[in-house]
Amino acid sequence: LLSVSPGDCLTLVDADSGGEWWLVRREDGEAGFVPSAWLAVADESAAADEGGITAALPAADPDV
Repeated sequence: LLSVSPGDCLTLVDADSGGEWWLVRREDGEAGFVPSAWLAVADESAAADEGGITAALPAADPDV
């Protein structure tokens, strides 16, 4: 498991076939698994140059 916070930019390393957990890397280089429901694709075009997909935690939902 990787500790992440809302708004963190992450690089997707691998998404398992079930889709429930994704292996991501933080900007500081640390990698780990995060529930895919916590993530949203932020900018696919910019990430393509780096060989991955950048994902970011969606902003906290005030209704939750």
